[in-house]
Amino acid sequence: MLIIKRSTHKSATLNQQFYEELLYIMGLEEKNSIIRPNRVQGAIVTQLMDDHDVPEDEAFSLTTTWINRLLFIKLLEGLLRGYLEDKQLDLLQCASFAELKELFFSVLAKPIEERSAANRKRFQHHPYLNSSLFDKTEEEHCHLISILHNDNLQIYRGSTLISGQRNGAKPLLSYLLEFLASYRFSNDQKDSERLISAPVLGLIFEKLNGHRDGAVYTPSAITRR
Repeated sequence: MLIIKRSTHKSATLNQQFYEELLYIMGLEEKNSIIRPNRVQGAIVTQLMDDHDVPEDEAFSLTTTWINRLLFIKLLEGLLRGYLEDKQLDLLQCASFAELKELFFSVLAKPIEERSAANRKRFQHHPYLNSSLFDKTEEEHCHLISILHNDNLQIYRGSTLISGQRNGAKPLLSYLLEFLASYRFSNDQKDSERLISAPVLGLIFEKLNGHRDGAVYTPSAITRR
């Protein structure tokens, strides 16, 4: 259980729809400024606690770490789309949670020259992220993201996905990646309703991490190729 502290970000407004659906997929909900498990079957925290006997605090920590990485990658993707002039660039083309584990530790956490030939070819637009965010955490020495099952998760009642899918269910990974892809991660202020900027992510990280001073991601300052 996590008590939410008041945000100090004055220049950004939390996208409540994005935040609530993200929490839902994570297996969490916020009520009365408290984040706690929502016990929805198939969601990440629920899987960790029910299928792998991971304690609640550890399940929350693992899930937050994984989601922080994915959000960071999406913001980086938005920056690279502009730099490479490639609006179709997708840094999260992964078909399984095992492939996400590979992306975290064998691609983004490794200098390009240290990657396998297959990974250099497949992930040619993925820079080396010289960041502790992609170091294995203490909890990950026991549980990696690859332990998650890709079971169906009921689509959130207020989902941003197309209306024809709102009453159904989707495999967890597909749902998560399609949900993230339905927003535009950028610092460009156009199309603000669908925009997730670095300051907005800072508000979300602040809530999830429980810190008064939230982190604003600046990928260009800590990445190198």
